[in-house]
Parts: sequence; C-alpha cells; structure tokens
Amino acid sequence: MKRTVLAAQVNADSYDEFVEALMNSSLTIRLGAKVVEISHTEEDRDLIKGIFVSTQKADLPPQHAPGDDDDYSAIPIEEGKGLAYPNVFLYDKTRRILLWEVNSQGMDIKRFSKYFTEYDKENDTNIHAEFLPVTTTDFMERVSRLERISDVDIKIADPLQIVERSETALGAIPQLVEESNATKSVGIKLQAAKGHTLSINSIKQWLGDIFHMNNEENAKIQCKTKGLFYDDEGNLEETTIDLLIDRFRTSFDLPKNENATLQEAERKRGIMEGYATLLRMFNQLNVR
Repeated sequence: MKRTVLAAQVNADSYDEFVEALMNSSLTIRLGAKVVEISHTEEDRDLIKGIFVSTQKADLPPQHAPGDDDDYSAIPIEEGKGLAYPNVFLYDKTRRILLWEVNSQGMDIKRFSKYFTEYDKENDTNIHAEFLPVTTTDFMERVSRLERISDVDIKIADPLQIVERSETALGAIPQLVEESNATKSVGIKLQAAKGHTLSINSIKQWLGDIFHMNNEENAKIQCKTKGLFYDDEGNLEETTIDLLIDRFRTSFDLPKNENATLQEAERKRGIMEGYATLLRMFNQLNVR
C-alpha cells in the first residue's frame, strides 16, 4: 500500500520547546472528535522520529457487509478504546523540516498548528509553530523573478476550507463563497488586454497568499501563472508556474496490516526513505 509523504518548513518562536513537545509522549490533546498523542519517539543526532496517533472514540462509522442493505451495526470496541489513525513523522532539527505520512483521518498541517497551539495553552510554552510546505523548486524565488504577467488562472475546489482572511482581494473569497453558496468550487481568471500586462505587485501578493493557502495536503488549489521570468543567466523567458507541480511529495510502500498493529518499524523505514528523497532534491537544488 502506497503511503504519501509531505514536508513542511517549521517556523517557531522556540525551537527548543518545539523539540521538547515532539518528545513528550505523556500528553494527550483533544482536537475535535479525536484525542491526539505522540508515541514511539526516538532521537538520533539531529533527527526525531515518532508517530502521531489520533484516536476516535465517538461518532464511529458502522461495520457493514457489502451487498446487504440491512447489515449495519456498531463496531465492537472495548470501553475506553477507539479507532487509531497513525501518522509517522520525522523532524530534522538542523533544517527545521517536518516530514509526515499523509492520513486523512489523522494529522495534517492545520491539525499540527492546532496541536501546538493547544500544547502552548496547556503547558505555558511559547512555541507558536507554523508550517509552510516544502516545494520541489523554490516557488517564491521564481515568483520574485517575475518581470511581466500576461494571465493568471486560479481554481479552488471546496473553497470553504480557506478560512484565513487575506489582506489582498483574495480575502473576499470566503465571504463570496458563504454568500453565494458556491461550496463546490471557485474559479478566477485574470487576463490583460492585448499589448498590456497585469499589475505585477498585486499579482505577486496574490501568489504569496495562494502559496500559504495551499499548505495543507488535502488542499485543492490550482494556480497557473504565465509571463516573462528571468532565468539563472538573467535572460527573460516565457514560462508558466504551476503551484501544485512545485510541491514536494513522495511515497513509501507499507505492507498490508494483517494483525492490526501500528507497524512502527515499517512506517519509520518508510519515512526515512522519504527523507532520503528530500535530501537528494536539496542536493540537486544546492540547498543545505
């Protein structure tokens, strides 16, 4: 079974407290219907590996025999237990990068932020962590090389997921969605008249906002920007930035879970494979 791995740059007010929080396996934090804990942590020089486990005790789905319209019943679970959804993770203390296994029922970037916000409240710490996606090329550097923009095409599926109010015109999207009930998708296409270009400064701000909006693995935001960019030699070339293509993403194989275990060893081997892929990418881009 293929398991997707994503990565994020960690920005924090206190990296020492962030590391302490990752190593704290005695704490459980409630996030919505799930209780989250960090378990099976190990530290090896600059790397921390562990597993976020999100356990759901209430509002569980029923068990069902396919084909039998009447066969729906509660899953028999012992008192105090629930369904566990694991995400293996790896944190590089030097590069301050967090890699994690995608599990839609477990943790994602928004839940990471919420987890550490709650951690700060309960432990009187000042981590204030935020997570920005690692891209396969330096997206924002390429944006900075923009000289002229001819058109921008933005498509957002499930737009209600965008909750942050941007200081640019994009900040009106959530209100537009709510007022128009356009919950399926929103599309914006900007195109300059023939012989003209779009406002470079405004579009750069928009692109920065979209970059941050797209910081969750389940986000469905497409943004293609066509224009003239400076290449490495300082020459202008016409090209297109595609934000989704630029995002770092890899995967590992997880064996079938025959015995309903956490598969700790297999998951940790997999996340190390993802980390090796990330390092190879950094070497190609001359990033330390």
